[in-house]
Amino acid sequence: MTKVGEVLAGLFISTFVRKKKGSKAEGIVWESIKENFKERECLGYWNYPIFSADHSGRKEPDILLLDKELGITIIEVKGITIDQIVAIQGHKWVYQNFYMEEGNPYQQAENQMHSLMDWIKEKEDLANKLSRRVLIALPYITKVEWEESGFDRLPSNPPILFKEDFSNKEAFLGRVTSVSLSRTDSPLKGNEWESLTELIHGGKLPETSGVEEGPKYSLLYIASTETKLLQDKRLFEPLLEKGVKVIVLSHFKKKPEWFPIDFYQKFEEAYLFQYVSSKQPYELEEPISVIDGAGVDKAFEKYWLDKFPSFNKGQYKVEHSPVGENLTITAGAGTGKTTVMIQRIMFLLAMVPEISLKDIVMITFTRESAQEMKHRLKQELVLRQQVTRQPRYLKYAEELREMNISTIHSFAKSLIKDLGFILGFGRNVQLKGYKVKRKEIISTILNEYVAGRPSSELGLDGFRHYELVKIVESFWDEMESKGLSKKQIADLEWREDYSSEEAFEKLNDLFTYVFPRCEEEFNQVKRRENAITIGDLVRKISEISSEKPEILKELPYQFAYLFVDEFQDSDDVQIKLVAQINKMIQARLFVVGDIKQSIYRFRGADYTSFTQLRENVDEAFIEEPLQINYRTSKTLLEKLDCYFMTWGKHGELTYEQQDRLIGNEGSTFGMNEFRVKKYNKWTDELKGKVLNEVENAQERVKNQTHESKKKKIALLVRTNNQAKRAYEWLDEHGITVEMNVGGTFYNSEAVKDFYRLLGALLYSNDAKSVLNALATPFFKTEVLLENLVKFKGDNNRIFAYLRQNHGLNKDFDIAVQELRIKPVFAVIRKFMTRDVFQTLYSKKLALIDGEPSDREKVKAKFEVHKYQTNLNHLMNLLHQQFDSTNATLYALHSWLGINIKTNREEDEPRVEAVDTEDVVEIVTVHKSKGLEYHTVIMPFTDQPFHFEWDEILFDNEKKKVGWFLKKLKLKNSYYDDLSDLETKEIVKEETRLLYVAMTRSRERLIIFQPIKRMDDTWSMQLDMGN
Repeated sequence: MTKVGEVLAGLFISTFVRKKKGSKAEGIVWESIKENFKERECLGYWNYPIFSADHSGRKEPDILLLDKELGITIIEVKGITIDQIVAIQGHKWVYQNFYMEEGNPYQQAENQMHSLMDWIKEKEDLANKLSRRVLIALPYITKVEWEESGFDRLPSNPPILFKEDFSNKEAFLGRVTSVSLSRTDSPLKGNEWESLTELIHGGKLPETSGVEEGPKYSLLYIASTETKLLQDKRLFEPLLEKGVKVIVLSHFKKKPEWFPIDFYQKFEEAYLFQYVSSKQPYELEEPISVIDGAGVDKAFEKYWLDKFPSFNKGQYKVEHSPVGENLTITAGAGTGKTTVMIQRIMFLLAMVPEISLKDIVMITFTRESAQEMKHRLKQELVLRQQVTRQPRYLKYAEELREMNISTIHSFAKSLIKDLGFILGFGRNVQLKGYKVKRKEIISTILNEYVAGRPSSELGLDGFRHYELVKIVESFWDEMESKGLSKKQIADLEWREDYSSEEAFEKLNDLFTYVFPRCEEEFNQVKRRENAITIGDLVRKISEISSEKPEILKELPYQFAYLFVDEFQDSDDVQIKLVAQINKMIQARLFVVGDIKQSIYRFRGADYTSFTQLRENVDEAFIEEPLQINYRTSKTLLEKLDCYFMTWGKHGELTYEQQDRLIGNEGSTFGMNEFRVKKYNKWTDELKGKVLNEVENAQERVKNQTHESKKKKIALLVRTNNQAKRAYEWLDEHGITVEMNVGGTFYNSEAVKDFYRLLGALLYSNDAKSVLNALATPFFKTEVLLENLVKFKGDNNRIFAYLRQNHGLNKDFDIAVQELRIKPVFAVIRKFMTRDVFQTLYSKKLALIDGEPSDREKVKAKFEVHKYQTNLNHLMNLLHQQFDSTNATLYALHSWLGINIKTNREEDEPRVEAVDTEDVVEIVTVHKSKGLEYHTVIMPFTDQPFHFEWDEILFDNEKKKVGWFLKKLKLKNSYYDDLSDLETKEIVKEETRLLYVAMTRSRERLIIFQPIKRMDDTWSMQLDMGN
């Protein structure tokens, strides 16, 4: 142990700028310096600025090392591969495919040394007493590669540290000590060394206060006796105040007086203090202390942790896994994967020296998930700071703004911006949709293929041109969703080795001709316009990382950890990208997901993603399942488990013992918590039964005394059409409904009303535009159309009437005038007052005949709340899209109009504040991922798994392709075999969808099922499970 007052043997200070070229290579050299010189009397810097006397310029060594025995060493680092060096001409090195065309690394380092020595000579008379060394570090080039290139035979070959030197301490030190610009006869004396380090460091070197022992992150304490626990608890309080997590496991119940509420309660709420007792007795003479998870192996887990079934050993093991390991986490439904991801980050922040949140990248499945993760992480940091008063948590909270938490497409977009020059794009590469352009390309190439030949000769009888365009477009979209590259599309195998005169062979000819040319023409368009599509993002990065993986080393930010959420929904391209990032920049992986919840196969997701990742990564993974479920009641889980186990035995759901969910919550409904209700499909009785069950559920939840539970009721459906059908049933019956089916934002009432407002302000002399706006809640007036008939469409007379009777000359005319001198947003903001929502509420109540009932008032309030939420979301989107330089009334109106017509991707934000049984949510299974409800009702289980439609299928290697065209009942020779495989995969995915739907419930699950058996439906799977 180092004694108090003793100067550190090796002090290493990093001042490097993270976002610069080659920083990853510098990091490799820096870590080697720290490891190899840590026991020597030295002072090291990663990036040390040397300013000129008049501060007009500066030089900055990559690595500056002061050693009492060796003197001063400067190392210039080049993160370059051997094939990127074209020639060495004296001091000049010529590069290719590098961020610069040429450089002079040794001369650069030599000049840095001269500047530093001049400065030292001016300040202290030490220059003649210092040995001096200059080296070039090439951490990506081996000595053999260098010699094979012939550079070692050049007279200008400088002293170099090669790749293998960094893993061999003896070779590294030997290489550094063997070279010199100038060598003195003896090392520095004590006072000379002190003068030099004070000069460079700007003061005395710090002294150690001894090596601090004890936990950095957590203490797991297994109690022996009550007496010993009470003696040892004095250790807990100082640890908790430092932000160290304390977990006490014991075989006796906690007594309130042991851990006073005034101190311990806040730490319990912050998840920093836990006390878990077991009913299973054990004998232990002395307590066991596990520090930072060290030593928790399989034997320890089995002998000790298994004695505490309510202790989440899975989360603990994941959280405390060694910092240098790759992890794959199977997180079943409701097992708290977000919590474990956040706690893992907390562990890394505590255990990894000099780490910051910028060193961690997290990829989520949706933008909403990314925002939620950032919010939850901020909450954790702020809460820890509040209870511990430790300033480091505030520092991390500030760093959170720079942490990259994004979707895979946003992440890929940032990589393309950094590496665009390699991909052939300019600096300001744009993201475009190109939907119309793709159709134009298809149409042109189809015309080119036909070229005046009769349709009968081409096998196109019965097809109109627009129908062919639609087929080719849908097949091309499918190729993109499956991640096929340009080369893969060109190499697709459309037919057997032999040819025939079958009609489908002519269509094979067409497809063979059309798709490669479409892809080529489309790529040319994108290159000309310096643009890419959403579908390109991950595919382009994956292509370049596969062909030239070393390119990833040139990223300006080199992160150390990559977290991937919902990994089961990754496609082949994304899986390969994650593997390449691990391989090339050594980022440690933390991938979490659940094969049973892989429900995006139609987007190219591959439920074998975990297996593929392990095959593509050369290193081992720690694999850990999370099984304790914090969502669904124990007894409900036990009933559902019978279904899941049966599906698993039939091979239609990946479900084994480690996939079983262990309930952590008690039930309050007993026998009524799960029901499969039968109905006669042909007597139209389903509607009445569903409405009766919804009202019954509302009544049960309302009367429940367990107030801590959220009370949301949901109807889960498979398709948007089913959602619309259920909405009509409930809405007609007067039940307040929230629709969550996706892509409806730009067709919402709030967005359309705002568009009408913009239209009126833009076309302020057009009576129709203004009248449309006056009908919205942005204006309190109400214009009766029968009062306008007499004006026979005369604009001037209508406006005169509106100004005289409806106050048009007030707010509206004033706003039109202000738009000439004020920014658009400043004028629009005046319409965004609370009066808008009160007016809307009044208008909705006015539509009701007679006195509104309580239920009708609840419905009106909910609709107003939803309107307000959508309007706020729209304003956020507008501010993201436009700023003061490009925000014009015309631009806003045009942009919004286009989105209303074409955008079916943007979702309406959920009305989170409304969490009551009065509002029933209708949600598709895909949109329900990650959500939970008190009661789930599944009204439709009769949807067929497969429909007959135009279809293109690929084999597992994405080489053979099968197709079917519904109109002519035509298919190629590969289709039948591929269709059989596809049918089996569809059944598996539908079973996974059913699993997701059934695990959204916390307390009650009601499923409606036709009395008569229906093959290839959820109903069939329920019969099998039962």
